Amino acid sequence: MRDVHCAAAAVLLLCCPVVRADLFADFELLTPGQISGQDGWAGGTSARVVREYNRGGNKVLRLAGANVELYRDLGALQVPNGQTATLFFRFLAGSSAANHGIGFSDVSTPDEWGDYESTSLVFEDGANVKVRGRKGGAYVDLTLDGGANGLTPGTWYDVWMVVDNSADVTDFYIEGGDITTQRKVGDDLGFRNGTASNPMRTFFLNVGSGGQVVLIDDVHVSAGEVLTAPSARPARQLDLDGLAGMIADKLTAAHNRIAVDAYPSITNSSGVWSTTSASSWTSGFFPGQLWQMYARTGDEVWRQRAEARIAGIESQKTNDGTHDIGFMIYNTFGKGYQLTGNTAYRDVTLTAADTLATRYSYTIGAIQSWGNKTTGKYEVIIDNMMNLELLFCAAAESGDADLYDIAINHALTTRAEHVRPDGSTYHVVEFDRATGDVLGKYTHQGYDDESTWTRGQAWGTYGFTMTYRYTRDARFLETAVSLADYFLDNLPEDFVPPNDFDAPGSAPKDTSAAAIAASALLELMEYVDRAHADRYFTAAEEILLSLDGAAYLTADTDWESLLAEGSVGYNRTSHVGTSYGDYYLLEALTRYEAVPEPATLAMLTVGCLVVSGRRRRG
Repeated sequence: MRDVHCAAAAVLLLCCPVVRADLFADFELLTPGQISGQDGWAGGTSARVVREYNRGGNKVLRLAGANVELYRDLGALQVPNGQTATLFFRFLAGSSAANHGIGFSDVSTPDEWGDYESTSLVFEDGANVKVRGRKGGAYVDLTLDGGANGLTPGTWYDVWMVVDNSADVTDFYIEGGDITTQRKVGDDLGFRNGTASNPMRTFFLNVGSGGQVVLIDDVHVSAGEVLTAPSARPARQLDLDGLAGMIADKLTAAHNRIAVDAYPSITNSSGVWSTTSASSWTSGFFPGQLWQMYARTGDEVWRQRAEARIAGIESQKTNDGTHDIGFMIYNTFGKGYQLTGNTAYRDVTLTAADTLATRYSYTIGAIQSWGNKTTGKYEVIIDNMMNLELLFCAAAESGDADLYDIAINHALTTRAEHVRPDGSTYHVVEFDRATGDVLGKYTHQGYDDESTWTRGQAWGTYGFTMTYRYTRDARFLETAVSLADYFLDNLPEDFVPPNDFDAPGSAPKDTSAAAIAASALLELMEYVDRAHADRYFTAAEEILLSLDGAAYLTADTDWESLLAEGSVGYNRTSHVGTSYGDYYLLEALTRYEAVPEPATLAMLTVGCLVVSGRRRRG
């Protein structure tokens, strides 16, 4: 939360010893959406927790509507009769008519104006935003500079209400905007409507009329008279600089140890990389991380490391035995071309796209994932959505409309056959190669044929989001949202999923699924309405915060991977590091750093263009 320092006159501070302010609500740990039902809040179904991007993405309370009461028990912070307390809050007012009451009540469930005791009232009359205080059952304007009362719309202000629950009066102070020094704007305003011996037990907010929105943040209740602006409880933040250093160190160490023609895939149980040949579907992820580091830093050392490692992968540009040529070539030569302009890398990328297109069936409308192109099963997996980026990017670079059409048709077929009505996904769909009929839907890496393999769900979310970026076809955005919502609706409390959403018992976690989903959400949020964007940003941030924890991040350990607790699939190798999990963690962190700057899109690649610059710092 932002730091606000009291600028009150010295005499004021001398008269008012600093007492520790007790944070009552800063909303940072709540979930965006309706606040009623969260953390003891009741009433006020139109009051919502939202992200305020003009305050660095912090969560705040949004008040709007008409005749809405929102309240929460003060608990241990209630103010007994005969004692004094200070209510502090920050607010931003709009610019049209509204009545919003904020303050204390001695009624447990206040539901009308007569239940309120000590209150400030944010009153907006046209362009004149006013703050009023309750006095003897009515509201009076608080005085600023001899009567001038207008505040600046769209500006955050700090308000202190010193409530004397013995004399039944309240003093009001305000600071913010053009009011650069804390000022007393209301003195000894009487408030008691109820029984004089009652404690102030409830904090409440009231919307009296429908007008403009008011945002509230950093609510504190302090014993005594406290006229300093309290420091809000800091939100959990990613140590982005620390993460960047740790990632650089791990990648450097692995690069120095492992031969350039061996490609990290998954670790063993001790965190040491197992490597593969260039023909493995995972071969491109480690070199791809080196390219990402070059994009982030501009340091030629990373470019040299990446170029040394991709040389051995070039042979895969004509490998027509797998759909994963997209992972192999796009993450290496495709990224290399974007970052360097080396036309040799472009040629490799275009050749690979043509090779991938040979696995496409016009009868089925999809690219075959595994096996011989002419005989045997024609299986298509949800993962294949990721490899469409090779086709889209090659089509944009070469002008080959056939590549573009193949990618779109594959996405449409996947949308029709892999996506269930509830937004979950099948892992594998088998087609009759002669007729195009569906022969079966099942899994190779999930719990059972009707379950939802979590990494597959993440692949699908990412793939349909990317497809929408290239096509702007609303069908693909609709599908991406459906898959993302299903993923989020089924996440556990720590935001890192098991390796199958439907697996019984305590299935192993899969940090790779979490990292892929976080990266996808940070792009998807750019294409949706504010409510969805709030949700996706918050979820991606929570995922990254969890991945940054000791349970998953390998900082301060001998592990060579960035993340532990990856899973190849249900009843397959688990509790390991994965090169693909690390790749998408780094991509997600890069995308996260750019929020809330506009037009973030894909951060590393928007279409085939490179976007550089890190803006968001923890």
